[in-house]
Amino acid sequence: YDGDHGIFEHDGDFKSQCPTGGAVGGTATNPVAIHDLDGDGAAELLFGFQNRFYVLTVAEDDCSVAWSKMVDAADAIASGTMFDLLDDGSVETIYADRSRVQIYSETGELLFQESRTARESISNPVVADVDGDGAAEILVASSQPISYSGEPELPTGKTLMLIANEGGSFAPTRRVWNQHTYHHSNVREDARVPTHENPHWQSENSFRTNVAAAGSMDVCIPPGS
Repeated sequence: YDGDHGIFEHDGDFKSQCPTGGAVGGTATNPVAIHDLDGDGAAELLFGFQNRFYVLTVAEDDCSVAWSKMVDAADAIASGTMFDLLDDGSVETIYADRSRVQIYSETGELLFQESRTARESISNPVVADVDGDGAAEILVASSQPISYSGEPELPTGKTLMLIANEGGSFAPTRRVWNQHTYHHSNVREDARVPTHENPHWQSENSFRTNVAAAGSMDVCIPPGS
C-alpha cells in the first residue's frame, strides 16, 4: 500500500499504514506473519526487509516498529513465525536468514541460534508437532549446493533441521502445516481441508503461525485402508 504494509478493516476500509517500505528505504512486498506477541489481545506483524526483520505493533489506528534485528546479508525476503514455545504466556519470534535460525523473546532478546546454510528464499521456519509426541518442534530447510552460472557455491550441509526442546518440553501444537500461507482455519488437525473456511482473524487472528492443539487429534485414515 503506497510502498508500505497497509492494514484494512474486514469491509475494506483503510485502518493504518505501517512504516516498513518507504520509511526504511524501499518497497514492502515481502510476506508477513501475524500473531499476538505480547498477550494484549492485538496481533503483531513480523516482516523481513533488506537487512533486517521487523516486529510491528498496532495500537488503535497507529502502526509502529516495536523492535527489529539485523540479518547476516541484505536478503530478508522470508517471513518468520511466532509461537509460545514454553507455554508461559511469552511468545517467541523465530527467524532464519542465510546462515542461522534464531529464536527471540517477545522483547527481542536472543534466546537461541543454530547455524544453517541457505540462499535467498521466501521459505520460513515451521512450528508443528512433527513426531506426534505432544510437543512442538521447529523445522528449518536449508539449500543444497548448486553450480548454476552466477550462483556462489554453498558448502554441503543439513537440508532439513528439526529443533526440539530437551525432554520434548515445548508446548503442544497442531501436527499440520499445509502451505506457505498457512493459517489454522484452512486445514483441520486430521489434514482435511474444510469446504467452508471460518475467518481466521475472528478467532486466533494468526497467519503463518501455528496455534495450540485443540479438539480431536485423530489422524485422517483414507477410506478402505
